Amino acid sequence: MRFEYRFAMNKKILIILSAFVFVGFSLCAQTPPEEVSTPASIKAEEISLFSPSSYSGDVNINQAGSIAQLAGVRKSILKKQKGFEGYRIRIFAKTGAGARSEADDIKVSFREKFDDVTPYLHYNSPNWEIHVGNFRTRMEAMQMMEEIKEDYPQAFIVKAIIEFPELEDD
Repeated sequence: MRFEYRFAMNKKILIILSAFVFVGFSLCAQTPPEEVSTPASIKAEEISLFSPSSYSGDVNINQAGSIAQLAGVRKSILKKQKGFEGYRIRIFAKTGAGARSEADDIKVSFREKFDDVTPYLHYNSPNWEIHVGNFRTRMEAMQMMEEIKEDYPQAFIVKAIIEFPELEDD
């Protein structure tokens, strides 16, 4: 038993000494600072990345026909959806006898206050809901929510299929 203990201790000491020797050799193997090139010693002529001709050219895309077909399938699905995934802000939800007329009134009042944001009336059984806006990112929806939060404190962001944006002509 005493022999096993000594052997284990000698093994630990041997590992520690080996680590120190390895670190010592690796430090000696480093390049001296005077031989290392500094950014000031690099000339623009030596590197082709700095020449204007490096940034022009043609790009050729080689892809399998199935990828183009898959992109077409995705495009047709989006056309059927009449939009794509995005965010809207729900400002009203109510159920009951007068919920539809109250929703219509809120839709009209919202359009008067915020004429640049479109309100949408939805019936998600059993609720009548008003969702507003077509936001691609949650961040865009949060910015708009800050503007309307005073008038609609119960508003919150929901995921929805939003309309395609209007494209500008060049």
